[in-house]
Amino acid sequence: MRDFRLNSESGFTIQEILVVMIVGSLLVSFSLSLFLFAAKITGRWKEKREVEEVVHRITEQVALDLNRSTALPELSDSLLAVHTGAARFVVYHFSKNNVLRNGVSFGNQLIVYSVSITDANKGSTETVAGDAQRKPLESVAISVTGMQRDYAYTAETVVHLPLSSKELFAYPTVSME
Repeated sequence: MRDFRLNSESGFTIQEILVVMIVGSLLVSFSLSLFLFAAKITGRWKEKREVEEVVHRITEQVALDLNRSTALPELSDSLLAVHTGAARFVVYHFSKNNVLRNGVSFGNQLIVYSVSITDANKGSTETVAGDAQRKPLESVAISVTGMQRDYAYTAETVVHLPLSSKELFAYPTVSME
């Protein structure tokens, strides 16, 4: 006959198994919360970095186009047209959620932009209208701000205009908010 032992002492008790399961679940939950926290921090860092990159790209491209310019045919709150010679025009369209250069977007639609172009020597924010009041400009200040959620980043630069275009620029201000 077979000998069955119902009162065997080998193995773990239910209490011991429950303690191990509770400790294991606590370790898993702490690891998961640490992973989620790290993912959140990384996501915020990526958003901030994207805002900084797009703002720098816009600032540098506008400065480069103004340096190459020979004339400024149009400037308003939502449009900047720059003649770069040889019948080439570069047209910027400014809106709250986008900056377009010749119809191509600079970046993320979730970023709110603010672009300001002013006379760097005068420091004025007033727009001078009409061709009768045109004066030569020596330098232009460009300020671009990008905002996403609770983070805002501003890049500013001063462009010293080429001699060929100084007489063709007015004291303009472009402000889009």
